[in-house]
Order: sequence, then C-alpha cells, then structure tokens
Amino acid sequence: MDEQANNTNLFKKIVEVRKEIDYFQKDSKGYKYSYVSGSQVLSKIKGKMDEVGLILMPQMDNITDEKEGKNYIVRGNITYTWIDAESGESISIPWKLYGAQDDISKAFGSGLTYSERYFLLKFFGVPTDDDDPDTTQGNKPQQANRAQQIPQQGQQKRTSQNQAQKQTEQPKLASMKQKDDITKAAKALSTMRNAPMDKIFSSLGISILEQVTEKEATEALRKLEKWYAQAKNEQEQAGGQAV
Repeated sequence: MDEQANNTNLFKKIVEVRKEIDYFQKDSKGYKYSYVSGSQVLSKIKGKMDEVGLILMPQMDNITDEKEGKNYIVRGNITYTWIDAESGESISIPWKLYGAQDDISKAFGSGLTYSERYFLLKFFGVPTDDDDPDTTQGNKPQQANRAQQIPQQGQQKRTSQNQAQKQTEQPKLASMKQKDDITKAAKALSTMRNAPMDKIFSSLGISILEQVTEKEATEALRKLEKWYAQAKNEQEQAGGQAV
C-alpha cells in the first residue's frame, strides 16, 4: 500500500496516457496472421508520454542466443520500468523476450520489438480488433435523426459481427512454452538420430519458429514425440540384436 501511495502521481500519468488509446487496428501482416505494428502502438502514446513527462525504460537480463538449424534463437528476461521524469517515481514490470530469425541481429531486434509491442498492448488493456472507429465509444452518432440512423446501426452491427467472426478465425501464435518445448524436443531427436536441427525443422514444415501458430505447434510437438519414440525403439532393438 505504501509503495502504491508513493506512486500516486506516476499512476495518474499512466492513466492519462491510457486515455489517448481507444483501439488498435491490425495493420501488419505476418505468416498466416495479422498483428498490430509497433509503430502504431508507439505513435498512439509517445506524444502524451512526452507531454506528461513519462519514461518507459527496458532492462534486459539473462539474454541467451543459440543457433538451431537455420535460425538464431534469442531469449531472456526484460523488465519495463515506468518513470515519472518530474518526481522520480517508478514502477517495474517483469516481462519476457523471445526472437527467432535467420540472422542473429534480426532475431534480437524482432525479440525486442515483439516484447515491447505486446507489453504495451497488455499493460494498457487495449483491444486490437478491426472495429470501425465510428462504432467505438467516444465517436457514437448523435441522437438527432434517430430514424435515419437505425438502418446504419444495423449495418454497423452486422459489419462488427462479421469482423468479430474474422477475428476469431485468426490463428493464435504459439506460446513461449510451446516454442521452448519444440526446441527441446527437436534437440533431443537431433541427438538421438544424429540429424541436423534444420532437417528436423524442415520435416516439421517450420521455417521461422517465431511465426508458428498454436495449432501448428501442437501438431509439431505430437510429431516430435512420435519420432523420438520411434527412434528410441529402433535404438533399443539394435542394442538387443547386438547382444
């Protein structure tokens, strides 16, 4: 309670920044999915942050990198700290960093961008659907000419429903745990089969691990478990025959 009381001014400024955000449209395309670009997120809040004197400072820790097949994997912890430039009040939130690309600098950069983007989205609790701005709160039609607006509202409702349906059809990206499990399982199979990691990922149909969907990750893990069991069984049979 004392810490929160000491950060009263900081919290007020964070709320002021949050008021600047009404919604985000998914304006960028990835592999089989759409997402909100980092530039859109920052452009919404940077002006207000400068106005109220609010700083967001990232601090990385336990960053590791390794090459897995054709991809470089960068992962670690990152802490985002909100700082009131006037009072010095601050609050820190722990987060995660994960990036996978065919170049290590790209992997690190994409990890930072991805982490910052989703930290801001989740921290401010901002919706990311594709709703028409005219249907969001704060831009509602005036009550005048109500009779003329009823057909328009019906059309807007149908449009919003269609957009919501499309949104539910967008596949979710794999969680960090799923990606870690895939990496560990692929390593185990690589050791068992004495096969390169890139060949295993190629067999799974994975080119960039960061872009794998939740459904694809589940299927990849199922295949890896099956292949590992087969390899282990073959190894045990070969050992028995040798005896």
